[in-house]
Amino acid sequence: MLTPGTVLQNRYRIVSQLGQGGMGAVYRAWDMRLSVPTALKEMTPQPGLDSQTLGQLRDQFRQEATVLAV
Repeated sequence: MLTPGTVLQNRYRIVSQLGQGGMGAVYRAWDMRLSVPTALKEMTPQPGLDSQTLGQLRDQFRQEATVLAV
Protein backbone atom coordinates (compact mmCIF):
# COMPACT_ATOMS: atom_id res chain seq x y z
CA MET A 1 0.00 0.00 0.00
CA LEU A 2 1.25 3.45 -0.93
CA THR A 3 1.03 6.26 1.60
CA PRO A 4 0.08 9.90 0.99
CA GLY A 5 3.10 11.97 0.01
CA THR A 6 4.89 9.09 -1.72
CA VAL A 7 6.33 10.17 -5.09
CA LEU A 8 6.58 7.65 -7.92
CA GLN A 9 8.89 8.01 -10.92
CA ASN A 10 9.66 11.60 -9.84
CA ARG A 11 6.26 12.52 -11.25
CA TYR A 12 3.21 11.26 -9.34
CA ARG A 13 2.57 12.26 -5.72
CA ILE A 14 0.06 10.05 -3.89
CA VAL A 15 -2.76 12.06 -2.31
CA SER A 16 -5.04 9.30 -0.97
CA GLN A 17 -6.26 5.77 -1.60
CA LEU A 18 -9.55 5.60 -3.50
CA GLY A 19 -10.16 1.85 -3.35
CA GLN A 20 -8.65 -1.60 -3.09
CA GLY A 21 -9.53 -4.92 -4.68
CA GLY A 22 -8.17 -8.32 -5.57
CA MET A 23 -5.76 -7.01 -8.23
CA GLY A 24 -4.40 -4.00 -6.34
CA ALA A 25 -5.33 -0.49 -5.31
CA VAL A 26 -6.34 2.79 -6.94
CA TYR A 27 -5.02 6.10 -5.66
CA ARG A 28 -5.79 9.76 -6.18
CA ALA A 29 -2.48 11.26 -7.27
CA TRP A 30 -1.07 14.56 -8.49
CA ASP A 31 0.89 14.64 -11.74
CA MET A 32 3.67 17.05 -10.82
CA ARG A 33 4.82 17.44 -14.43
CA LEU A 34 1.42 18.44 -15.85
CA SER A 35 -0.02 19.91 -12.63
CA VAL A 36 -3.24 17.91 -12.89
CA PRO A 37 -5.00 15.40 -10.64
CA THR A 38 -4.94 11.81 -11.83
CA ALA A 39 -5.80 8.27 -10.77
CA LEU A 40 -3.02 5.75 -10.35
CA LYS A 41 -3.56 1.99 -10.19
CA GLU A 42 -1.12 -0.32 -8.44
CA MET A 43 -1.16 -3.98 -9.49
CA THR A 44 -0.42 -6.43 -6.69
CA PRO A 45 -1.11 -9.98 -7.91
CA GLN A 46 -1.53 -12.86 -5.51
CA PRO A 47 1.67 -14.69 -4.54
CA GLY A 48 2.35 -18.03 -6.17
CA LEU A 49 0.94 -17.26 -9.62
CA ASP A 50 2.65 -19.11 -12.45
CA SER A 51 4.54 -17.01 -14.99
CA GLN A 52 1.96 -17.53 -17.76
CA THR A 53 -0.92 -16.28 -15.59
CA LEU A 54 1.17 -13.36 -14.35
CA GLY A 55 1.99 -12.44 -17.95
CA GLN A 56 -1.69 -12.53 -18.87
CA LEU A 57 -2.54 -10.28 -15.92
CA ARG A 58 0.14 -7.80 -16.94
CA ASP A 59 -1.20 -7.73 -20.51
CA GLN A 60 -4.73 -7.17 -19.22
CA PHE A 61 -3.47 -4.38 -16.93
CA ARG A 62 -1.69 -2.63 -19.82
CA GLN A 63 -4.75 -2.98 -22.07
CA GLU A 64 -6.97 -1.43 -19.37
CA ALA A 65 -4.53 1.44 -18.89
CA THR A 66 -4.44 2.10 -22.63
CA VAL A 67 -8.23 2.17 -22.90
CA LEU A 68 -8.60 4.50 -19.92
CA ALA A 69 -5.84 6.85 -21.08
CA VAL A 70 -7.66 7.82 -24.29
